Amino acid sequence: MSPKEEKSFFLYQTGKDVDALCLGNLILGDYANPTTARHYKHRLLTNIELEEHASVSELTECSVRRGSSYNPGISVFTSGFGRVSLDIDCGDGIVVSAAKGKRVVLKRPDSFLNSEILKVSEAQNELRKWVSASRSNLFLKLKVFRTPKIWMLTGMYIFEDATVLHIKKQSIESSVAGGGLHNTVLDLMSIPVGASICVGRNEYLESRASFSGSHVWAAQYRLLEIKYLRVEPGQDFAELPSSILLYPNLTSQGDLRGSPVASTAYKAQFNIAEGEVLSSEMERLDLQDEDKKYISCLEDEIELIEEMLEDEP
Repeated sequence: MSPKEEKSFFLYQTGKDVDALCLGNLILGDYANPTTARHYKHRLLTNIELEEHASVSELTECSVRRGSSYNPGISVFTSGFGRVSLDIDCGDGIVVSAAKGKRVVLKRPDSFLNSEILKVSEAQNELRKWVSASRSNLFLKLKVFRTPKIWMLTGMYIFEDATVLHIKKQSIESSVAGGGLHNTVLDLMSIPVGASICVGRNEYLESRASFSGSHVWAAQYRLLEIKYLRVEPGQDFAELPSSILLYPNLTSQGDLRGSPVASTAYKAQFNIAEGEVLSSEMERLDLQDEDKKYISCLEDEIELIEEMLEDEP
């Protein structure tokens, strides 16, 4: 059976609580750590809202695999463990299998962003802080001109009572047919938790864990495209549904609120990025030194904005 390729999904090594990962969640930068990175958590949708906004597919005997610990993109097999082939030629891989699950994906992410997310004051406040911080004078002095990467959660694979297989070493090949010398996913799911099994010289599979209950194992993220619009002094501040008025340069010395410098305002307009932009941005998550420096500075600026907002009467 040929797998279904889902290049915009990211597979997690441990299942996430269904109450923590919700459609519409916003993540600043690190979607690999969606609950510890800066994020906005949207509320759970009701069944009626799910029917209106999302496509829900029920799955049986489903397996999801990722061939790398960093790269996004997954392969999905459904309706039959015994027919699943594992042909993985990378250093590490993850396979999550369950007898029952579902795939939930937003029908119209752009419409959901405008109608359900950008109208929520908590979401507005987080986006305002993140984007305002990225435009501070600190980044101008450092000559770092970047648009922050903000991701919206637009889809999920939810499995019940899943078994996680962690694949070690290289060139692992498991047969698709029942019997023979190789192991199928069905066989591997019976390995005791924490045990390992050799499938070739210097190669082995290890069953990392079993998870009871429902968990989110893979999540789809779409990058937000951000456009900046200048608002001249005296101009009407009426905002488009997809835009948010940014803070003035609060953290820059000398640019106090109420000063002529601070009187020039900007809005940020948010849309879902096109597919080709998404593919180029979902790169490996191991960071270069310059990325780490940018993220550290951005975090410092956000914290300064939060401190100043807390001091407001």
